[in-house]
Amino acid sequence: PRSVAPNMAASHVLRALARRPVAGSAALAGTSLAAGAVANPDSDGVHFVNRFAEASKAFLPMYFVDYLGHVRRCAGKRDDEEHMWKSRQIMWTGVATRLRDLCKKNGGIYVKAGQHICVQPVSPAPFQTILRTLMDSAGVRPFEEDRATFYEDLGVDIEDAFASIDPTPVASASLAQVYKATTHGGETVAVKIQQRPVARFLAIDLATIDAYYSLLSFLIPGLRFQWLPNETRRDM
Repeated sequence: PRSVAPNMAASHVLRALARRPVAGSAALAGTSLAAGAVANPDSDGVHFVNRFAEASKAFLPMYFVDYLGHVRRCAGKRDDEEHMWKSRQIMWTGVATRLRDLCKKNGGIYVKAGQHICVQPVSPAPFQTILRTLMDSAGVRPFEEDRATFYEDLGVDIEDAFASIDPTPVASASLAQVYKATTHGGETVAVKIQQRPVARFLAIDLATIDAYYSLLSFLIPGLRFQWLPNETRRDM
């Protein structure tokens, strides 16, 4: 029986990928970009591969560790409702913890997606509790990162665009930071700069989230977050 379980799990994944073209495409995209990333370690391909790898390290154990662990705990105890409930809470706690850590690691649209799940009344209780930290603090990014984003978008150094700018943000959220600056005409303005991963990887991050949630929704009964990518897109 121990040798059969991994084969059954792999079979589930393969069937799910076959039924979810988006998931299969995202997986193939990650593989193909990895080859190009080796040649240019500073390319967007490298950053995409890293972000996709972080997502995979979080999402895949949700099935292979958290869900299959729940299945093993409940073998022969399906009629014990209290045991089933406690086992589900362990499973959802594991899933929510992995998702929280992924959101903090990849930032940007992942944080926004985690916030959406947190506030949904239909989400399992561990999601609402564990993901709450994503609502409290989005973290502050280095000014150098936003300076690079400003230059990439407008083709001018941010210090040249303004007479002065305070490198300490006055506000920081999951998708952007706001700085206080003074124009060359002497006017005080707020400069909002979108987080670099959001600006560069929005489409592929949403595709990754869409792919994995489609896959997990097929594999794990009770996990129904296919609406998440579209809801997040509406916030952009």
